[in-house]
Amino acid sequence: MSIRILLPGRLSADAESSLSLRFCLNRIHPEGQIGLRTPRKGLKVAWGLLLITSLLLACDRGGESAQVENSGLAPSRRETLAPAQAEERIERANGLIEKRQYQKAVNLLRPVVSQQIVPMEALEKYGQALLLNDKPSLALWALTRAAEGAAPESDVAYFHARANLAGGDAPAAIKELDRLIAVASEMPRLRQLRSQAHMRELDYERALEDLEILIELVPSDFAAREAHVDLLTKLELFEEAREAIAELGQRIASSGGTLALRGRHCASAALFEHQHGEDERARRMLLECLERYPTEPDVLLPWVLFLDAQGEIAEATSALETAISGPGRTRLRLRIALAGRYAAGGNRDGAARELNQAAEDLDSHRPLLTLADYRVAWEDLEGARDAVYRAVEKQTGHAPGASDFSWSTLPSEFRFAFGDILIRAAQVDEVTHIIESLDEDSQEVVYPILLRARLSLEQGEPETALPLFEESFKYWPSNVGARYLAGRAAMEIGEFDLGITPYRDAFRADPAASDAGLVLARMQLASGQVGAAADSLSTLLGQIRDDPDALRLFANLASRIGAFEVAKESRDQLGDEFGWQDQALADQASEVLGREGRTKAIEHLESAGLFEQPDHYESLFLWFRLMTEGGEVDKLAALDRLRAIRATALESAGIELAWAYVHRSLGEPEQATAAARLSVERDPMFLEAGIEFGRLLLDAGEWDEAEAAFQRVLDAEPSRLGAAMGLADVAMGAGRDEESERRYRKALVEHPWHGRAARALARIGFDRGDFGEQTLVWARWAARFNEGDPDAGASLLAELRLARAEPGEAAAAIAAAIESGAQSDPRLLYLMGRALIELGDTTRAAEAIDDALRLGDFTEASEARDLLSQLRSGVDP
Repeated sequence: MSIRILLPGRLSADAESSLSLRFCLNRIHPEGQIGLRTPRKGLKVAWGLLLITSLLLACDRGGESAQVENSGLAPSRRETLAPAQAEERIERANGLIEKRQYQKAVNLLRPVVSQQIVPMEALEKYGQALLLNDKPSLALWALTRAAEGAAPESDVAYFHARANLAGGDAPAAIKELDRLIAVASEMPRLRQLRSQAHMRELDYERALEDLEILIELVPSDFAAREAHVDLLTKLELFEEAREAIAELGQRIASSGGTLALRGRHCASAALFEHQHGEDERARRMLLECLERYPTEPDVLLPWVLFLDAQGEIAEATSALETAISGPGRTRLRLRIALAGRYAAGGNRDGAARELNQAAEDLDSHRPLLTLADYRVAWEDLEGARDAVYRAVEKQTGHAPGASDFSWSTLPSEFRFAFGDILIRAAQVDEVTHIIESLDEDSQEVVYPILLRARLSLEQGEPETALPLFEESFKYWPSNVGARYLAGRAAMEIGEFDLGITPYRDAFRADPAASDAGLVLARMQLASGQVGAAADSLSTLLGQIRDDPDALRLFANLASRIGAFEVAKESRDQLGDEFGWQDQALADQASEVLGREGRTKAIEHLESAGLFEQPDHYESLFLWFRLMTEGGEVDKLAALDRLRAIRATALESAGIELAWAYVHRSLGEPEQATAAARLSVERDPMFLEAGIEFGRLLLDAGEWDEAEAAFQRVLDAEPSRLGAAMGLADVAMGAGRDEESERRYRKALVEHPWHGRAARALARIGFDRGDFGEQTLVWARWAARFNEGDPDAGASLLAELRLARAEPGEAAAAIAAAIESGAQSDPRLLYLMGRALIELGDTTRAAEAIDDALRLGDFTEASEARDLLSQLRSGVDP
């Protein structure tokens, strides 16, 4: 039975490694994605076709079946082949495809399809091998030619439709499959493929129709039955889904399914109950599964996830630690999971120990690559290099640097994998050797291009990297990681519209492959494109229904544009499916505040049983703020009520975080810090509390303790923005300028919508007198992606433009900010006045400066008064 268990984080040690160009990790998710998580993020379980399968086992199985994608269009000299030679190559390619050695089949057939007269069978097999090697765009041209006039039941007709779907053109796939099924209505694989295409188009009813026909045709197709349950769940036909689960269990039992299959189904049935709020029933069922299948990872791992969702973190870790004493590959899978868990909890030594042991148990280099990822995230670059070198030695018997070692002895896909990690580990010389070895291989064009692009980007040369990434798309158009990095390169040279496009392309190519959809939506929202952001989120949630961050953002956007019923439904889902009742309640109350006023918002919070929910820190603090707006009496009454809740919630971390917020709002930093510290002590994995604790320590100038607080959060969730910015702010406050700049840049790379990071980088450059192009890019970035606060970004951009003697551009930046809503910053008007003076328009300059002084105080107010006096007296300023 398949289980798809989705967590907010990735096993990858940093945000970018999950989007790496690197071998295997960007396509196969390990069951090791079991990390400690923020307690409010409940376990999300969805039925799907993704088995809980070890990354290591999946990559090892079938040899080259999971190897890095290669070009398929690498230029080579045309080799004239006799018909017999072509036939022999086609026959050998067939064998390679059967062995799942797809890239070898592509390489073998390339000379055949380069002939002036190409056998149709060669085109078919060439396209098939490209498709199975995850290059649908390249496969399509060959399969389109080969499928002309082919019978509906033929392999080539099927693979042609499949290439359309895999290449992102679901409507074309559906149109072709409609034609094929009209003639061959009882072909199971055509029904299955059309169901998938309808799913991609969010047409669940038609997808369900095809699946039900498929099950009638092939009653023993367990994968179809699993997909059937998934669709019933998406359509909220829960009783029908429960019946389908039971029927599947009976079929597995009657067919004599393997122990692993029976265990997976048992756990899946339990997790289905958990997904629908039946936690006690799910616990009983999982315990029964453990009793019947005590050594099965696909039972043990869901049990660990369930314990996490219940807040039983120590018990979950203990269960894994006990389980790793099991046999063979079972132990390996659990050891990888335990390593990820240790890393998330900040136990770096434990994570390294488990990964090293996993490498020894399997005699495999791949756990060492995962360790290298972690070392990079921990900024242990020497340790990362050592892990890569040991991985190479395990693969080849020789370590880099040895007299008898040559990178050319490794398969190109492994060189590419190692090169990608070594780039992030800052091992430039070794990467150069790898690129040179790939250049010598005439069959490999795309790998050296991508490594050069990645290396240029990491060395601060985005203008060099971008055309290289664009060139790579000719050979590897479906590489989501490369498109992500191309977007980053474009953004870093100030081509913001061009930069958004690769994120959009990555999202459209495969919504589930990365967080490109959420990043795109946030970028659109940060730049004021509310409608576009809502559309992106709607599409994303139609494809991936298990992202609470996206769902919350969508609900708030729906509220913002007046779609209140949609917002309410989304918030109900946020609470029911993900356990985010606090966030849903706070957001709904904020909407009520905007629509009906303070009193109604307070009533909404209180009527939801808020005072019986001490962990509802967001809602409690919102309630307190609303009460304080009623005056001193209401504020004192609110404090009394919060004290009463605190007195009875002696184990709640949430109530202490709420108090930390309260004390901060009252100007009581010491009490706020004490409350945040207690919240973290009560629940070390309460990430929101960890970030607030770090912020309070930062404000107090406690650099070392603040840094430790933020780092603990990043250990648990490597791309958490609040903690990443916290570390950058700590470095800035402590006077570690180079480190702060590096950390702000890393935060901006991972969160390109975050205007504050861009603004910090621009301010660093401006304050050191660097008014050059890169500082200008940061300032433009901050102004463009202003997150609803156009004043701050526009002010800095205008200031920089004036320093660059560009008054026209300064005035344009301010005008654009005012047009988008900026109006409360008097300094912005003052800068407009200065720009107008430079442009010779002293009359309007005086008006702007006068307006600025009337609006309020600002840093240069005294200078502004003197300047205004000069303008009014006719003195040349």
